Amino acid sequence: MPRRNRRAPGPPPVLFQPARAQRTSCENKERYASEAEARSIALMNAAPGRPAATRPYQCTICGGWHLTSR
Repeated sequence: MPRRNRRAPGPPPVLFQPARAQRTSCENKERYASEAEARSIALMNAAPGRPAATRPYQCTICGGWHLTSR
């Protein structure tokens, strides 16, 4: 007896899987839940009287926030 509830033919679902190097790089970094939290950590690590040497950015891999010196 044939199946009645067949899926419509179409392209297979696309899964985003970043390259291994990108995932490893992200996993080795400190992850912050919000931009405010990352910014406060950057300011705490800054030398007194100087601007923060790092700035927060949102990661495209995990969606969290990391700090960069660029």
